[in-house]
Amino acid sequence: MSPQITCLLIASAGAFCQEILHWYNLRNKILDVEVQQLAKSKWYWIITIVVIITSGFGTYFLFFNDISDKFSVQFILGAAFPNLFKKIVETRTNEGHHLGDSKVSFSEVAKLYFK
Repeated sequence: MSPQITCLLIASAGAFCQEILHWYNLRNKILDVEVQQLAKSKWYWIITIVVIITSGFGTYFLFFNDISDKFSVQFILGAAFPNLFKKIVETRTNEGHHLGDSKVSFSEVAKLYFK
């Protein structure tokens, strides 16, 4: 197998592991209506698969490029810091998103997935 495909698959596997850890963290909330709706939502799984694949291609792009490694690190840090800030704010606020009893829409699932 070529190093490029190996890189893409390993990076996608890392994103997949992140999803497994996400569901492991939800294990105590599996009876919550919101979590059940997420698990049954086709949009959630479509977003999850797209993110896993995009993570693989993003890593491939950063690893196998002609740009210096310095710019790759800057790109990764630039992408990571907003997420870090978001998580800090999230821990300081106790806002919850409730989907209610209706069918789950794509926008609701996307908000929860990227929360």
